[in-house]
Amino acid sequence: LLTSEPRAGTRWSSLWALEQGQPKQRDLLSQWPLPRPADWLDRVNTPETAEELAAVRVSAKRGRPYGQDAWQRQTARLLGLEATFGPQGRPRKRSVPAVAGTEVGVRDGNES
Repeated sequence: LLTSEPRAGTRWSSLWALEQGQPKQRDLLSQWPLPRPADWLDRVNTPETAEELAAVRVSAKRGRPYGQDAWQRQTARLLGLEATFGPQGRPRKRSVPAVAGTEVGVRDGNES
């Protein structure tokens, strides 16, 4: 939790500058576009649940927007990120009957 004494790493954050920094440091920060919630400091200092942390990791790993499912999909459509919801990796090779003089394996219609 943020205390009146700086902890390792917190001094270089905008939170520390806003809460404990000198006027020069505060002046470097932009105004919030909306009013800051009254419980903002508690929100910042509350650890994520295991489920939230897993969702953040999936979003970071896949390059997928983070948020509620409907918002994720809508934003992915707008940004052309629909593929981040599909299976990862190269498509599996599927078998096709061998015909004299042709390749046996085909990937999504492309010979391999």
